[in-house]
Amino acid sequence: MTKDGEVDFADQRTWPAGLRLKLLDDERVTERLRVLDKICFPVVYTDKFYAALVTNGWHDFSFIALYHDALVGGITSRIEAIEGSSKFKLYVMTLGVLPAYRHMGIGRLLLASVLKNAEKNPDIEKVTLHVQDGSAAVRFYQHFGFTAEEKVPNYYTNIEPTNDALYLVKSFAPRAKEGTAAPDGKGSSKRK
Repeated sequence: MTKDGEVDFADQRTWPAGLRLKLLDDERVTERLRVLDKICFPVVYTDKFYAALVTNGWHDFSFIALYHDALVGGITSRIEAIEGSSKFKLYVMTLGVLPAYRHMGIGRLLLASVLKNAEKNPDIEKVTLHVQDGSAAVRFYQHFGFTAEEKVPNYYTNIEPTNDALYLVKSFAPRAKEGTAAPDGKGSSKRK
C-alpha cells in the first residue's frame, strides 16, 4: 500500500494500463461510488450505508478502481463479529464494475485486494457474501475459493429471473497474530 492509499502489488504490471486501486477512505469519493452503484445494482443504498464506509474503520476492505482517474469499479465490505467467537468475518456488501469496463479483470483485482488484506488479518476467519442464485457471479466467486453454504429464498426483491440468493463463504486457515506461536505450536508466525 502506498502512502496515499493506493494498492501496491508486485503483479501490477499485468493490470490494464491506467488502472489504479485505491482504498475507500475519503468520504468525498462516496458520492461518486453512489452513482456507480446506481448503474451497477438494482437496489438503492441509503445515506447511512455510504457514511459507514469511511467512518467505521473498514478501509482495508473497501476499494475503488480508477481507470485513467475515472471511477469505474468498487468493492465494499464490513466486519462482523462471529457469534460465540472472538473472531470476525468480512462480509462483502457490493462488488461492481461499470458495464463498459467489465471483462478487463477489474472485478477480479478488487476482490483479490480485499481477500489479500483479509487473509493478512488473523482475526478474520472468513469472508462471506450473498449472490443471486444461478448468476454468472457464482462461478466468479467459486474461482476464488468461495463455496455455497446456504440457499436463501427471496433474499432479493424484484430481481429477475430469481429473488433467491446463495450465501457464499471463503474460510481461511487458522493464522496466529504476528509474534505469537503459530497454530501448530511450532514457533513464530511473524511475517517477513
